[in-house]
Amino acid sequence: MELGLDILLQKIWKALDMVRIYTKRRGQRPDFGDPIILTKGRDGVDIKACIMQIHKSLLEDFASCSVWGKSAKFSPMKCGLAHILVDEDVIMINKKLTKAGNL
Repeated sequence: MELGLDILLQKIWKALDMVRIYTKRRGQRPDFGDPIILTKGRDGVDIKACIMQIHKSLLEDFASCSVWGKSAKFSPMKCGLAHILVDEDVIMINKKLTKAGNL
């Protein structure tokens, strides 16, 4: 009958203290189908932890991150690696520009 399953799921999610972070590519809509799920630490989940979950090589080319959601004062907000994310935030990673001769 599935009575109260949605409430149970919400309580489990809250008890595990997890957050869903969605990603977005430039010029496209956010991908709400496949979030990055992270467990909050004492200080919360920062952008660096989220990027490390995707791939650590992204840190080498990291310039900034655009954030949409509850943790942003305005949307989109340009942030650094130390910005603390909250559940259901959307991020777009901006990479450093390379010189044309270094491609």
